[in-house]
Amino acid sequence: MGAKNQLAGLLLIGLALQVVGFLTTGLGAPRFEVVRDDLVIHGNRDMMLVGLLVFGLGGAMSLVAVVGFGVLLGLRARAEERPPGAGQRSE
Repeated sequence: MGAKNQLAGLLLIGLALQVVGFLTTGLGAPRFEVVRDDLVIHGNRDMMLVGLLVFGLGGAMSLVAVVGFGVLLGLRARAEERPPGAGQRSE
């Protein structure tokens, strides 16, 4: 499997983790509601924190993949450069 395919897989997994983390954070975030002069808290703070960590992990994986693509493109461009002295007239 080529490096390009591995980086594409890393990018897709990172983006999927970001979506899962976002949804988990949104569903698990504490919500406050006043019922009959009493404060009721819905949601789970620990679930929200896990969602934030998963979202951050997905972002880091995506960032690594994007930087890897940039490095591959730079190496490719450098390899395609003409060798030194090519195109110059000799006298």
